Amino acid sequence: MVRPTMLYGAQFCPDKHSHIKKIKMVKVMILRWMCGFTRRDRINNGYIRDMVTVTLMENKMRKSRLRWFGHVMRRCTYDLVRRCERLSRD
Repeated sequence: MVRPTMLYGAQFCPDKHSHIKKIKMVKVMILRWMCGFTRRDRINNGYIRDMVTVTLMENKMRKSRLRWFGHVMRRCTYDLVRRCERLSRD
């Protein structure tokens, strides 16, 4: 339930390093909570990631962006989104 909420709209926003860092931090916090650990237990994040095998959020974001790009490219060339694609900046 958490991953779809975090990835909602990810196909539209650019990959900023600060955003990806925050998403990774939240993911590790959720994994800690799922495993029953707290920060006071002083368990390494790498150990928690190894304990619970999940795919990387960056890969999921890239996948959703590519899926959206596929939808756009299959649209008619006169569609609004496709016309915006051909605009040039002066």
